[in-house]
This record gives sequence, structure tokens and C-alpha cells, in this order.
Amino acid sequence: MRSKYMLSEYDNVKNGKVRLPEEFKDGVGKNEKGAVQIFQNVCSRTIMVEMMVDDTSMVGRMGTLGPIVDYGQKDKDAVKALNNVCPEDHVVVGMIGE
Repeated sequence: MRSKYMLSEYDNVKNGKVRLPEEFKDGVGKNEKGAVQIFQNVCSRTIMVEMMVDDTSMVGRMGTLGPIVDYGQKDKDAVKALNNVCPEDHVVVGMIGE
């Protein structure tokens, strides 16, 4: 949900109309560069989501207790589709920053 919210604010950031700037890591700018930073951050999050969906034992290694969840093929396909639209360079920059 966090990624969905961040992406929904892309145009607001790009157009300098950020409603809640404190919601964004490092206070992204209010321009095209800030909007790209949001996209890169969202893309980097897809790596973690993919690992959680594809390897349910990872959730246990992250310290989350509870039953193992089988996300099913529909969810796995959705995560794969999301990863396919994120350019690799944006994923890397989103993970390590500029």
C-alpha cells in the first residue's frame, strides 16, 4: 500500500503540489527529479515484495511470526508484471540512492 500511495503522488510531486512532503524519505523535491526519486523508490521495493511472494520462508527470516502464506500464482504473476515495468537502473538507484 505504501508504494501505491507514493506512486499516486508522482504527478503532485512533479507539479510542485505535494500535499504531505513529510511522508517521503529525505523530503523529495517538488519537481521532475523528485517524481523520479519516488518512482525509483517504488521500483526498489518490488525486489523485497518479489522475494516475500516467491520465498515464503523469507518472512520467517525477517522476524515475522505467524503462518506461512501461499500467495498463489495470481499474486506471483502480478509481482512479476510489476518488476517487468521497473527499469533495472531505477531499481538499483532506488535501493542505494543517487
